[in-house]
Amino acid sequence: MLGFIDYLTSPTCWALLLGCFLATSLLTPLVTSFAHRIGAVDKGGYRKIFKGTMPLLGGLTIAIPFVGVCVLGLFKATFMFGTIQEMRWDLLSLVIGSAAIVGVGIVDDTWGMKPRTKLAFQSMIALFVAVSGHTVETLSLPLLGEVYLGSVVGTIFTVVWIVGMINAFNLIDGVDGLATGVGLIGSVGLAILSMVGGHTFVALLSLALAGSLAAFLVVNFHPARMFLGDTGSMLIGFLLSGIALIGSFKTQTAAFFVAPMLVMGLPIFETLVSMIRRYLSGHSLFVGDNRHTHHRLLRKGLSQRRAVLFLYAVSLLFVASGVIQTLFPGWDRWQSWASVSLAVGAVMWTLRVAGYFEKAPSTNLKESRKRNNVYSAFSRYAGRALRADFGSVSPDHILGLGRAQLDLNLLEAWFKEGPVLIGSSEASDEWDRDSVEELEVESKDGREIIVLYQFRQEPDESESHNVAACLASIFDGCHIRTAGVPNPADLQTPSPQIVYSQMTVRGVVPQTRQTMRESLEKGRASDPHSGSDDGHHHQVG
Repeated sequence: MLGFIDYLTSPTCWALLLGCFLATSLLTPLVTSFAHRIGAVDKGGYRKIFKGTMPLLGGLTIAIPFVGVCVLGLFKATFMFGTIQEMRWDLLSLVIGSAAIVGVGIVDDTWGMKPRTKLAFQSMIALFVAVSGHTVETLSLPLLGEVYLGSVVGTIFTVVWIVGMINAFNLIDGVDGLATGVGLIGSVGLAILSMVGGHTFVALLSLALAGSLAAFLVVNFHPARMFLGDTGSMLIGFLLSGIALIGSFKTQTAAFFVAPMLVMGLPIFETLVSMIRRYLSGHSLFVGDNRHTHHRLLRKGLSQRRAVLFLYAVSLLFVASGVIQTLFPGWDRWQSWASVSLAVGAVMWTLRVAGYFEKAPSTNLKESRKRNNVYSAFSRYAGRALRADFGSVSPDHILGLGRAQLDLNLLEAWFKEGPVLIGSSEASDEWDRDSVEELEVESKDGREIIVLYQFRQEPDESESHNVAACLASIFDGCHIRTAGVPNPADLQTPSPQIVYSQMTVRGVVPQTRQTMRESLEKGRASDPHSGSDDGHHHQVG
């Protein structure tokens, strides 16, 4: 069996690391151009930190070199690759799974995909890996020893492990360089664990992944020039979970050790915290928010770079915890307690710095959950009612109902070009034009919708977020019905399309833009249809 120093001095290991670094560096400009060409770009959003347009599909720059290494391992029997050839089916499982997850990511980055649909594809890919001979039936835990799961429970655990890691990296991919850097730290951690244990398969594939991630971090660290996209974040989670899983079956006990779980402790921590937070607040587990740990750090005053570097440090502590589990196998109790204590310390440090221990404004948890459930139900109904192929309920009626449900003084939506009024609730007597919030929505063809709304009472941070999220989800992915739109020839400015398809939310503008309000107010005052009860207001500015 090769020792740790043998791996460090191996030309094969260095060739893989540097070769994948170079390949990703060369692929990055090509994939950037390709992403722009097919429209796989991120234009920001109310949950997004950056402003502007950013190419996605960064995962392709990682997937192509990794698959190349796997193909090389299938056909080249010299040096360390001779060991890998004994695991042909394991390599094929990773290649097939990687290709499938990249395919799902490309579709999501380019055209969008519903969260439940995406979860279904992820589960099928994870199940494929599990039934390919990689079901975890024994779990090795610190302080408890080995726990036998059996085939059924083991299959469920395997699927949850892979799907959980895929979505864990997707959750932390919310600030420049975070998911890439944490993935790099995790892949290096897995490489160290495998070198200590003499697992050549895991060592080589982890180094290949680390080389690509290091190269991509150059363009992904703040200020980023390219994003991973779902293509990249899901691929990193899949590869790290798959490599760790397959590598565990080559140990003498064929048990899945807790060390790889500790190495990827930060994404796992973020997933658990997010699930608990969304459940307690009554939000859907499938709907994103801007309350993740990196968002909290930014609101605490840290810059993007400092927030990311802090989370890198936390991730390194988790890696150290996993390495202790592997380096000192004979120290049993001391080893377990030291490893667990380090991991718990990393969690407590994160909770403290991110402000999780700070006293939040007193709220009735039951009432908060009830209110958020109402918001979710209303957003689903309104989204369906505004579709071009659903019913005949007027936009005015929907927005009026929304004003009542969300406790607003005013709620109306405009096509920005023109501007053309889609619908409006009747403004209450208390509304103040100087404190109107603005939600910006953009269609796939680049046209924009502006949603204006005003709170009846000054909201706290939670309520402001919940209302914005509700309004955002109403327009997400729906076809807006319009009727009685003026003839384009009669318009002084180009008319928007009669039916907008695949509307997707792109962002909340924090400060109301005075010039836009003045334009909308001027247009509304001169609208010959204003005040009519036909339910369809359309105005040229």
